[in-house]
Amino acid sequence: MKKIIIFAIVIFSCTAALRAQSQDKKAAKLVDRVSTAFAYDLRKLDSAHLLNGKLKLTIENSGGDVEFEYKSFRNFTAMERWLKSLVVQPGFPIRSSGDAEPRCRKGLCRLDLIDNQMAHNRVFLTKMYYGFSKGSIYIKKLYIIFG
Repeated sequence: MKKIIIFAIVIFSCTAALRAQSQDKKAAKLVDRVSTAFAYDLRKLDSAHLLNGKLKLTIENSGGDVEFEYKSFRNFTAMERWLKSLVVQPGFPIRSSGDAEPRCRKGLCRLDLIDNQMAHNRVFLTKMYYGFSKGSIYIKKLYIIFG
């Protein structure tokens, strides 16, 4: 009887671990897609229905008066419109994400900046918080840094 219980526990824990790895792989694919869209045009993401409610955005200002700002958007098009309103001259600020390989685990994908990547007149996507609902992945929150 003990062997059956131990066997059932081992099978259950292996199944849970495999499901978590599968979710992390889905998140890694999504964060690649989001980081590319962040650099070029976020509006493309609206057709994929990646939001479950409003998109929350945390903004870290590395040289501003206010250290952190918080915004929320109904969709990616609204966020793209807001980012375009920040343009002071064509092409600036430059939008990009961390060059390090994204790491996803337990609802957070990190796009870490590598040495000397932080520069003036740039906006970096550094974190994406995600969740799952009915087997589908969705984005909860993005975190950006103004250089």
